[in-house]
Amino acid sequence: TAPRKVAPSSPSLLDPRLVNLVASDVTQETIRLSWKVEGNVPFDSMVVQCRDPEGRMREIKISGEDTSTIVQGLLPGSRYECNAYGLSGKKRSMPLSTEVTTAGSLETLSPPIYSDLYLSPHGPHGIHVSWEAPEGAYDSFIIRYAVQGQEDSSDTVTIEGTERTVLLSGLQPDTVYTVWLHRIVNGKEDSSLEATGKTGPLDLEPPKKLRFTNIAEKSAIVSWDPPNPETTSFKVSYQLADGGEPESISVIGTATPLKGLVPGTLYEVTVVSVRGFEESQPLTDFFTTAGGGPRSLRAHDITEVSALLRWEAPTGPVDRYLVTYRAENIPQVTVPVPGDRTDHPLTGLHPHTEYFVSVQSSQGSTTSAPSSTSFTTSADTPRDLTASQITARSALLTWKAPEARPDGYLLIYQTLEGERKVGKNLYQISRDPV
Repeated sequence: TAPRKVAPSSPSLLDPRLVNLVASDVTQETIRLSWKVEGNVPFDSMVVQCRDPEGRMREIKISGEDTSTIVQGLLPGSRYECNAYGLSGKKRSMPLSTEVTTAGSLETLSPPIYSDLYLSPHGPHGIHVSWEAPEGAYDSFIIRYAVQGQEDSSDTVTIEGTERTVLLSGLQPDTVYTVWLHRIVNGKEDSSLEATGKTGPLDLEPPKKLRFTNIAEKSAIVSWDPPNPETTSFKVSYQLADGGEPESISVIGTATPLKGLVPGTLYEVTVVSVRGFEESQPLTDFFTTAGGGPRSLRAHDITEVSALLRWEAPTGPVDRYLVTYRAENIPQVTVPVPGDRTDHPLTGLHPHTEYFVSVQSSQGSTTSAPSSTSFTTSADTPRDLTASQITARSALLTWKAPEARPDGYLLIYQTLEGERKVGKNLYQISRDPV
């Protein structure tokens, strides 16, 4: 299978660059290729390819710090087009190419009875193995394979001598394997070939099951499930749901705290899996910070013994409210109110008494800061009416005015005989004595 072509990226001044690809130490079956790398940093890896006129190719992937390699298993007296390029993450450098002919001549050598062993990745869990051999030359083939460096733990597959390909499956993703091909004739091993190949990387899957816990006014914890055990790096981005500049956090693991949030605000959170410079599709969800407490607490419909409290709800969810009221020489009382209510009547109050009231919202184990106000019962009614400077035809009436100064007062009085009289709407009536 021909390798997947990757379009080279435009180089920048900081990118490494290949120069001076040279072939040397040419034998009948091997070529040494050397090069130089210019730039501030090395490549992550190098890829070297040599292709003969019939299109058969040898490909080697080596460390980006190497500056030479030996290409083996070539045919004698054959012309090869060789090229090399570097990989930095997903970026491929401009390739260098050269042509070289192996030593010897096909006309003066015995025809080979086999060709080299070719490996190509077949997804993240497989390697496709192929070779060439004359028809009827072998009874069977034994394929032995193992993770590179772990040859003592190899597995084997036996196939018929008529086969020329096999798919090795159930392999580890993104892993280099060594493969040996043993040819069997008359029950005996004739010869063997060896090659290395690498399985493909796992498709980068997004995380799963985004969750929010420990939600407070200015912080929360976001967690998720990884798509597979191999994926351990993630990027978390969060921002106001109605727009704004997102904040991003790189995370090794499956949870992270979000800090510096705005109380009572809806946030959008996105988590992606990360592998090198590659990112998965995003997993997105929303949550609302604790609401910062109720606002604008006011007392309405005040009488001598009752009042109606009203407030504005916070923007976040509320399980319940806690209404607390007290007065001088009167014990404090706290009353729970359902979270879907924004008012509460107070009854059984003492007349002409100043009360101090607060309301807090509660969500889970979190309780907001209080919103507070005060009021005086009978606050809208004049009180303590007294008469003084009484004469046969007049008297001076005084009283305590309500908290909110009225436009005027209506005076109603009657005689001992029961005659009822209504005075005019009086203005500038004397208030509390100074």
